[in-house]
Amino acid sequence: MLCYSPGYVGEGILHEPDKWTAPSEPTPEISWYRSIFFPSSHINYIAKDTPLGSIAVSVKPMEDNYYLILRTSDNVETGTIPTKDVSKKRGLLKTFLKKSKKKPEQYAIIKYKPELGHTALYECNYQAVKDQLLQIESPDVFEGKFRIGLLYSQPHQNNENEMFCNTEVSQDFEEFTDLLGTRIELQGWNKYPGGLDVVGGKTGKYSLFTEFEGNEIMWHVPTMMPFFPDDPQQLERKKHVGNDRAVVIFRDPGGDPIPPNIVHSKAVHLCIVIEPVHNEEGDFYRVCVAYKNTVPFFEPALPEEAEFKKGPTFINFLLHKLINGIQATSHAEEFKQLMSFKYKHSLTCLCSDYGVKQEKKEQPEDVT
Repeated sequence: MLCYSPGYVGEGILHEPDKWTAPSEPTPEISWYRSIFFPSSHINYIAKDTPLGSIAVSVKPMEDNYYLILRTSDNVETGTIPTKDVSKKRGLLKTFLKKSKKKPEQYAIIKYKPELGHTALYECNYQAVKDQLLQIESPDVFEGKFRIGLLYSQPHQNNENEMFCNTEVSQDFEEFTDLLGTRIELQGWNKYPGGLDVVGGKTGKYSLFTEFEGNEIMWHVPTMMPFFPDDPQQLERKKHVGNDRAVVIFRDPGGDPIPPNIVHSKAVHLCIVIEPVHNEEGDFYRVCVAYKNTVPFFEPALPEEAEFKKGPTFINFLLHKLINGIQATSHAEEFKQLMSFKYKHSLTCLCSDYGVKQEKKEQPEDVT
């Protein structure tokens, strides 16, 4: 179904499987704030004008250490400071200042970053701040909205131009789209449009839309878009699919394997090929997955047989695989800049809102 192409990781039924890079288990990422801080008591400090710029610091006292997360516009640091070191520093300062109003957590920050010793750190334990810090730790650049290419391929078609030129589809493809989503009319559509024209009809009258676990998916289906007889490349169709990070190719059985980069695009990092199978046991879908080796592994893993019985269980698996895969592409070098922008923007907004002294009457403090 998929032939080997350098620079790709493959799962499922692959041509010349020995050549492919097998998916490797990812290095677990510890989400410090989500797993260690958020579930229990801790203190957050926000400051705008510091030697490090705008910062957000979370401090959590443990038995022998203070755990810290320091967020600046450039990076995120995690560290620990022994409790005894903080107690010693606090005692010395009290001797000189006679009366210190600083909390031990503030001394832990100063011990970790001495340059913050003269910085006004504003304690912010509002639930809204905690929720924003969760988002900063794991920024969602998609916000639950996804656009995915869905190409139909006849068995003999081995290049993108042939696929983009299709105007008719098979009964198997029709049944697959019925399982996958809902046929919607674009004119006046008021949910996620995925870049399609919902006013002038320039991208066709209908499209395919899916709502799944709070996510909205607009499918870019070339056979549902206008066809231009004088354009062998069908660029008006391709410009939508070519800007998607994931492409699903539904391929009628009987053809030769195709490469995962059959859609020539810098944006497409994930390709899933689906082929219908009919036998005495029923109707099935055979699946293979390929993604660029700059994309980290993502669940759910494709089972060894890579063949699924036709029905909602398969669609559930496919949508999870696609959504997780698209999110994983954000870690590829080509998209890291967008992740960095999202992080910096969120931190700047947080510090602008809370990096000044807050009046207690403005919001009730969350003491949990």
